[in-house]
Amino acid sequence: MGGTIALLELHAKRQAFATGGKSWAQQYEIFDCLLRAGVASAILRPLAEGLALFGEYDATPKKSPQLSTTLVSMMYCFGLPVQVKDDKLFPWLATLQTTRRTPEFCRRKASVLQRPFSCEDAYLPGYLTVKNFWGTAVRRSERFSDTDLFLSFLRRFFYEDPRFVSVILDPGVKEVRAATRIVDYFIQRVNAFLSMDLEPALVEWLAEFESPRERTLANLMPGLGATEADFALANERMLPLWNARSGDEVVDGFVSVNTAVFRKVMHVGSVAGEVRMADDARTIWVDGSEILRCDPDQPAPAPGVGELSVVWDPETTYLGVFFVGGGASTLVKAYFPGKEGTSGERAGQLAQFAGVSNMIDDRLRKNLREVMDGHGAILQTELERMRRETVGNAESIYGELATLNASAGERETILSALRTAGLGALLGYESRLVEALAAVGLANTITHGRGEVAFVLSTIGIEDEVRDRLFREYAKPQGLPVLAITESVAMALI
Repeated sequence: MGGTIALLELHAKRQAFATGGKSWAQQYEIFDCLLRAGVASAILRPLAEGLALFGEYDATPKKSPQLSTTLVSMMYCFGLPVQVKDDKLFPWLATLQTTRRTPEFCRRKASVLQRPFSCEDAYLPGYLTVKNFWGTAVRRSERFSDTDLFLSFLRRFFYEDPRFVSVILDPGVKEVRAATRIVDYFIQRVNAFLSMDLEPALVEWLAEFESPRERTLANLMPGLGATEADFALANERMLPLWNARSGDEVVDGFVSVNTAVFRKVMHVGSVAGEVRMADDARTIWVDGSEILRCDPDQPAPAPGVGELSVVWDPETTYLGVFFVGGGASTLVKAYFPGKEGTSGERAGQLAQFAGVSNMIDDRLRKNLREVMDGHGAILQTELERMRRETVGNAESIYGELATLNASAGERETILSALRTAGLGALLGYESRLVEALAAVGLANTITHGRGEVAFVLSTIGIEDEVRDRLFREYAKPQGLPVLAITESVAMALI
C-alpha cells in the first residue's frame, strides 16, 4: 500500500518534470495521481501512526514463527549485545524492558495519551484504534496475546491488500468518485476485520512461515481473503506507474533506482549534524556531542554541517549511516552482523543513490509545485479541499473505532472530551494519573498480575497514592473503559 501511494506521488513529479503541465490534460493527470495518493494517505495515516505507536509501546514477541519488521530493525539499531543459548528472545525482551521501564519512556507515552483527538495529528485516534483492534483480535484467538504477532498480522491485513491497491488505481472513476471509493473500501476493510473469524485466517497465514512455498500470485497472501485474480488486477494497474518514463536520462535513472532498490530499504531516520576533525580523524557531532568516528576504510566527508541519515536493508541485514552535506552523500559507517566496516555491493548501490537523490528529488518537487500553482492554483485548491474532506471522514471513522467499547449514547460526550486534551480530559486533567495509566500499559508488556504491575509502577516512579486513585476511580471515566482491575489483575485497555 505504501508502495502504491509512493508510486503515484513519484509519477506526478515525473510527469510534471517531463511535460511542464502545459496542457489541461497533462495537468489533470498529475492532479489525479496526487488526489488518489492524498486521499489514501489521509485515510490511512491514523492507522499508520497507531501501528507505529503499538510497536513502540506494546509489541512484545512470544513464540510465533516470525518477528515483525519493527522488532527486527529495533534489534539491529538498538539491541543489547547479549546472548542466552536457550532463550532466543532474551535480547529482544531485555532491550524492550530496559527501554520501557524508565520514567522518560513513560512520560513519552503519556504525552501521546494527552494529545487532543484529531485526525490531522493522527496519533491518539490511531493508537486507540489499534488497541481496540487488538482487544477484538485477542478475544477471538488467544494467539494474538502475542502482541508482536498481532502487529504483523494487522499491518499485512491492511497494507498488503491487492484489492485496496486496485481501488486506489481504478481508472474507471475520477475525482470525487475516486476519493469516495477509497474511503468506502477502507470502511469495508475495517468492518471485515471486526467481523471475520480471525483464527482460521491466522492459522493459514502462519502456515506460510512453517513450510515456505514458491512465491506465485496464487499464494502471496493465504488466509487474508485475496485471490490470484486480485493480485493480477492490482499488478495490471500498477505496471503503467512502474514502466513510465520522462525522457530525461538522469531522472529516469533516479526513478529506476528508487523503485527497484530504495523502496526495499527502511529509512530509520535523519538528524542534523556536523563533521569535525579530531586527531586526524573525521567525527560526526549531533547536538554538541560526538556521535561516531567515520569509518577509516570509507571516503571521508568534508567538514561542515549537514544531515546524518541511517538506512536499513532487511534483505541483506545491511545497516548504513550516511552523511549528506556539501552537495554530496558519504557512507561513513556500514554494519553487517559480525562484519562492522564492510560495505559490499549493496552499500555501494545505496551510497551511489544517496549521492544524487536529494538533488533530483528537490528538482522534481520544484517542478511539481510550479505546475500545481499554475492557472490560479485551481487544482492545488481542489486537492486541499479533498484532503480536508477526507480528514473529516477519518474523524468520524476513527472516532467510532476509538470508542468501540463505549456505549453508543456516550460516544459523542467522550469524543468531545478527547478532542480537548486526550485522555487527560477524562482523568481530571491530572498528568500524573495519565502517566500512571501509561505505566500500567508498559507494565502489561511483562505482566498483568496486579502485584507485579504495582512493582513496575514503583520502579518507574509512580506514587502508590496516584496508582491507587487511578485503580479506584478511573477504570471507566465518562463511560470509556480504560482499565480492567480485579484483586489479582491490573490491565490497561488503551
